[in-house]
Amino acid sequence: MKVLFVIVYVHNYGFDGLAIESSFDKNIAIRYFKLNAFFTFLMWKINALTYRLGFSFKEFVNRVWFKNFVVKEKFDVICNQGIVTDEWLAQLDLPLAIVSTLHEDFDYLYKKQGKFLTDRINNFANRINHFIYLSERSKQYLIQKHNVEESKFTKIYNGFNYPYTWVNSKKETFTFGMIARGTDDKGWSELFKAFEALYVEKKNIRLMAIGGQKYFNNFIEQYQHVPIEFIPATNEPMPYIQQFDVGVLPSIAECLPNFVVECLANSIPVIATDVGEVENMITCATGKAGILVTLTNGRANPEALLAAMRFSIDNEDSFQQLKQHTKPCFANFNMEKCVQAYEAKLTEFAKWNAN
Repeated sequence: MKVLFVIVYVHNYGFDGLAIESSFDKNIAIRYFKLNAFFTFLMWKINALTYRLGFSFKEFVNRVWFKNFVVKEKFDVICNQGIVTDEWLAQLDLPLAIVSTLHEDFDYLYKKQGKFLTDRINNFANRINHFIYLSERSKQYLIQKHNVEESKFTKIYNGFNYPYTWVNSKKETFTFGMIARGTDDKGWSELFKAFEALYVEKKNIRLMAIGGQKYFNNFIEQYQHVPIEFIPATNEPMPYIQQFDVGVLPSIAECLPNFVVECLANSIPVIATDVGEVENMITCATGKAGILVTLTNGRANPEALLAAMRFSIDNEDSFQQLKQHTKPCFANFNMEKCVQAYEAKLTEFAKWNAN
């Protein structure tokens, strides 16, 4: 009988390695591509030269490092998250099972990358033994465009440890809020325009915008006449979210956005574009915990966004019903439920590989 041993490999340690290390039990072995300061500096210098020639020296070294790591460890099962390492794993002729979690909004990526994305997926689609998917649309993309068998998919939502907090406090000022990266694809400009129009009608409102301060510099002067609070990015979103009456996410592309889950965890209804898995995230057996906004020409429809924000203020009974549905919606993201589902699927492939 084999002894179960788990190793976590961090692909880009410089971005999130310390946070990942601190989140795991000390008994979990963590490996990563990491060089000392001198070799890191040297590698970036070389990479700056090769990048001009269309070649990433850093990625080349990272790929070689990763392949040697996989070959040396002789895994039975690898659970991977990311197109890059899906491609690398598919290139290795090794007797191991590969279970990949899909985090991408493929429809959006295809609009940006076209045939390049198709070729990348074709490089690994048939080699992956099983896909864990977060969004129904991601699953259907692979089935319809790459003929992946439906039996190779299992849906498992990400798990969260947020304690459920029922927020009943009546706030004097109705507060809309959004937390996202400071990038145009999140729909900030549409949100600011909709809020400005709403403020003409209703003065007792405010908007908390939490994201990239550098990006916000493009809007601060333009919207200084309306009560928008521009706040830099934060690693502690909950204190802000608990000040919201409604969370807003007019993004043009998502898979399973954490912000929606964080709002549900605090009984905050959501106004969001109908992208990725958002509709299913805010839907439970008894109703919905938010309002969906359609995309028009690939962007959030400004009029629909304004109407949804206005509706949340003007219809108190309907708004309270949305709040009532947040708790059962958040239950879908229970951490224990997620862990048990992953354990069952990975154990299944460990046994399959042993045979």
